[in-house]
Amino acid sequence: MKQKIIILYANPWSLTDDRTGQQKSGVSIQYITGESLSPVQNPNGGGGYQVCKESIPAEKINSLRAVPGVYDATMTLQGRGGKIILTVSDLEFVGAFE
Repeated sequence: MKQKIIILYANPWSLTDDRTGQQKSGVSIQYITGESLSPVQNPNGGGGYQVCKESIPAEKINSLRAVPGVYDATMTLQGRGGKIILTVSDLEFVGAFE
């Protein structure tokens, strides 16, 4: 499933797993869905911005041409911790966010 997102923040990371000694890396991103900063209004009285945070593979850093920026994100369902969640699996740059 494709969805427009605005990536607000991106930060590459790297660490060594204490248990296995394996080197791990990725890119932490924070984003909101949609192509504008229009706040969401909840019919129950809440509202505002729901910021999503996740880590994407390190090789996806090349897809991040501008941050903040608007991207077409390919979203996939994954099982984590006994729950099904929607995650970013691919990114295509649409334009800089001003």
